[in-house]
Amino acid sequence: MTTTASPSLPRVRASTPLITLRTPLGSGEDADTYAKLLADTMASVRPGSIIEEMWLRDVVNNYWETERLRRYKAGRLAAVRADGMAAVLRGLGETVSGADELAQRWSARQPTAIGDVRERLDTAGIGYDAAHGSAFALHLDEFERIEGLIAALEARRAAALREIGFHRADFADRLAAATQPAPIEDAEFAEVTSPGDAG
Repeated sequence: MTTTASPSLPRVRASTPLITLRTPLGSGEDADTYAKLLADTMASVRPGSIIEEMWLRDVVNNYWETERLRRYKAGRLAAVRADGMAAVLRGLGETVSGADELAQRWSARQPTAIGDVRERLDTAGIGYDAAHGSAFALHLDEFERIEGLIAALEARRAAALREIGFHRADFADRLAAATQPAPIEDAEFAEVTSPGDAG
């Protein structure tokens, strides 16, 4: 009896990277957090080749960069909150110079300025969101550019995920085709008659 060896599946490697690269960390970013993200993603996806590992790293790095940009966006909003508060205070009747000075002291977290601002906002019936909203509107072009960068990174990450899916789907299709039983070829049959049928 002849047996045909079936195609072997690629061995699933341990979640140890095949390639070693410098981590794309900025100043003050946590290398341990990045390493855990990469290790957990590799353990979940289990890349079967160096190509898949490169795509996986691209996904992880894009996610990391996206989160960095979101932190930058939040940090930028905090940095310009004095501009927004000054706009709010001017709307409540403060002079330009008075609003700017009080907003700067409020942003610097000076206790007397915090109390003065709170009193004015409470009297007007508005909250700190008014200042954040005003700051956002005043610097909208900056935030839109950051959002554009985030959208581009997310699109790139989605493309890498699609490539991994296509790569694995193609392998699955080829594996399925290779393991299909051979089709039975049409054969010619000669008609056999029994002696009793002659006549």
